[in-house]
Amino acid sequence: MNWSQYGPAALAAFLAISVTDGLFFGLLMRGSGGLRRPWIDGHRLAAFVLARIGAVLTALVFLFMCGFFGLSSLQPAVMFAIGSWIAIVVPLVAQAGLYLKLGWALIVAQLLGWLARLLACAAAAYYFL
Repeated sequence: MNWSQYGPAALAAFLAISVTDGLFFGLLMRGSGGLRRPWIDGHRLAAFVLARIGAVLTALVFLFMCGFFGLSSLQPAVMFAIGSWIAIVVPLVAQAGLYLKLGWALIVAQLLGWLARLLACAAAAYYFL
C-alpha cells in the first residue's frame, strides 16, 4: 500500500461519511420517535465529537484493510463493504433495534446509513488507493 495516498483517501472517506451521516442518521431519523437518551441531550458537543471519532475510525480501519488485502479496484472494495455490512452491521443493528424496541423506520435508516458509509469508504479506496 502506498502510504502517501492513505491520507487523502482517509480525508475523502471522512468527508463522504459526514455527508451520509447527515442524510441517514440526521434527516431520516428526525421525528421518527427514536430512542430518548437524556444523558446525551445535555451534552450535544460530546455526542457530536464521539460520532466524528467513530466516523474517522470507520474510514481508517476500512481503508487500511482495503490496502492490506490489495482491494484497490472498485468491485472487490464494494464486495468487501457489502460483506462487512452483512456480517457485522446488520446483526448488531437488528439486535439493538429489537432489544430497544425501536421502530422499523429507524432500524432501516440505520442500516441504510451504515451501508452508505461503507460504500463511501469503498469509493475512497478505489479512487485514492
